[in-house]
Amino acid sequence: MLKNLYQDWEIEILKARFKDKKTYAEIVEMFSERFDGQSQKAVARKVKDLCDDFLSRMVEIAGENTAKPDSTVQKTLDGKDARIPQKTEESVSFNAKTGESVFESTIAILQGEKITPEIVMQAHNLKPSEWEVVNFKSNCWQAQAPKNEKMALWQSKITVKPRAKQPISLEDTGKFFKKLALKYQPKYLEPIATEHNDLMREINISDLHYGKLAWVGESGENYDYKIAKKRFDSIIDQECARLEKEPVEKILFAWTNDFFNSDTPDNTTTAGTQQATDLRWQKMFNTGTEAIISAIDRLQQYAPVKTFYIASNHSRQMEFYATKVLEAWFNNNPRVEIDADGRARHYELFGKNMIGFTHSSFEKPANLQHLMAVEEPKMWANSTYREMHLAHIHSEKVEEKGGVVYRWLPSVTGADGWHYDSGYVGARKCSYSFLWDKHDGLQEINVTNIHDKKRTKTQEMEQ
Repeated sequence: MLKNLYQDWEIEILKARFKDKKTYAEIVEMFSERFDGQSQKAVARKVKDLCDDFLSRMVEIAGENTAKPDSTVQKTLDGKDARIPQKTEESVSFNAKTGESVFESTIAILQGEKITPEIVMQAHNLKPSEWEVVNFKSNCWQAQAPKNEKMALWQSKITVKPRAKQPISLEDTGKFFKKLALKYQPKYLEPIATEHNDLMREINISDLHYGKLAWVGESGENYDYKIAKKRFDSIIDQECARLEKEPVEKILFAWTNDFFNSDTPDNTTTAGTQQATDLRWQKMFNTGTEAIISAIDRLQQYAPVKTFYIASNHSRQMEFYATKVLEAWFNNNPRVEIDADGRARHYELFGKNMIGFTHSSFEKPANLQHLMAVEEPKMWANSTYREMHLAHIHSEKVEEKGGVVYRWLPSVTGADGWHYDSGYVGARKCSYSFLWDKHDGLQEINVTNIHDKKRTKTQEMEQ
């Protein structure tokens, strides 16, 4: 009976598994010569498929004879009489036009278990993270399973197509970087002793567009990730010099306003707009994140630093991932606070000052006036001075409505070909920092202007 369905070497594997209770690993080692040249993973899969096929037959026999499946297995392996149904093969077909694959076979599901697309995919050994269900159809009959449970045998047909991209949730990302924080302990710069007071310095670097590529012959100026980093570092230099002269008790560091120029492996924005970039997305993320880490480490020497995430249109995902890296990196540094909340806007209360942050690329202008009071009513009630700091337009603009000052901050980025063609040129390249008094509101606005050295002809040719 077994010989009518299985070859001799297959029968030996079945006996090793079910009579001698060998593990899959032991069986693979025992029959390694039989599968010479094949990987252990491939051999283990073949052994498992063979055993699963044999067990499904035993379940059908037990269902027809009202015998227990385990005794049926033993009886069959001992060579005694047992009725064995015809072997059921799984068929697979593929449609090249649609990219869809169709799987047909008999699957076993315990009675009471919900028949969901995920369950059917699992029964066909398909991973939901890799495949998307188009449709499925099943016909059912019952059989006896171990421990007196009823088992439903399904003649199953499922149509699936590959997922375009592997989904990665914000929750998964958070768990990954939390584990990273437990394993790696970086070193930080030693604090510089300063006199604490009721002042906070807000350092706001808007629209750096790290990784953008511009050529003087097309847009009137050169810009690349090296120039972006140089400008970023020069701003931090200026702010550290100010902190040396005027100590504060807190530093608020805002950087997630289109810090990166693109957001995907295809060098597009989050929404899919193609961008001119001068380096691969992996290197852009690595070197850009390292620059932010270095900046925070330098700033925390002078006072405790807090930084946070806000959503921007060029790099909404990548900036969130960078924020999670910061959270892991500075996990054990009490002088650095990282707020990795994934919401699009962020609010801070310092004494009587309420400061809101948003990129302003998503909100309708008419809604901006109401957001602070609606989203953070307690901060609103406890504040006297209120400002919303915005970016996106790459130039300075100030409005006051309903007791709130709205400041669109300038950018330090260069103009690329699209900006030049559209006429978006001539804006002053600078960065602002703000000195806040806990009780008396905004005291100073400090400006760091960008002065690039003129490049030589050799540098232009290299560019």
